[in-house]
Amino acid sequence: MDLKELKDKIIAELKVSKEKAEQLLTTYKEEAEKELLKIKQKLKEQDLPKAEELLTTLKEKSKELKLDEVEQKIANFVHKLQLKTLSKEEIDQKLMELEKKIKSLWEKK
Repeated sequence: MDLKELKDKIIAELKVSKEKAEQLLTTYKEEAEKELLKIKQKLKEQDLPKAEELLTTLKEKSKELKLDEVEQKIANFVHKLQLKTLSKEEIDQKLMELEKKIKSLWEKK
């Protein structure tokens, strides 16, 4: 889904103006970048409960904007963290995939 499709989806599903959709997406992007930095730091510190909490917050923000693929990716990541079956390398890989997915929302298709 490209940025235009995403804006159109937000306008249709949340019943907001184009300007409001753009504002919501800009705010989401800024907050997601900050949250990802915090999540990365908590994972580095091996503070998994706080990382899960931050991921869950980001998942909820994604859900509010109907970013279904991002929401699913985060939900899967949190579930695997809770199972405690991921190695450090796998955690790093999952986080990298999540960052890439979020950044891809703003890339030109």
